[in-house]
Amino acid sequence: ELARTNRFHLLDFPRKGFPPQFGVSVATTRKPSPEKEITPLELAERALKGERFLLLIGLGRHGLPKETFKLARYHMDVTGKRVSLETCTAIGAIAVRIATYMEALAWRSGRRR
Repeated sequence: ELARTNRFHLLDFPRKGFPPQFGVSVATTRKPSPEKEITPLELAERALKGERFLLLIGLGRHGLPKETFKLARYHMDVTGKRVSLETCTAIGAIAVRIATYMEALAWRSGRRR
């Protein structure tokens, strides 16, 4: 479904940055840099206003390559407690946490019933 709706892409690692059409890059990590940190709630608020994000998720115990953290505009810890998650768990947790915040924010603002 993601590929069919043009929301899933495989490409070589971009050495000079990520294509802007994919949105603002966010490296997911349990160790975000303080100067680049964004919370899942902040991301959800901005997404509801129409901003697009490219969430970068590392595979395996080594996670994202170091250069990814330099290229990403933001770093996000989905747990809020600096807890390391297994890759599949992280993918699910990120999606659910952001979707839940977006639903709650939309409901609170009266955009959803």
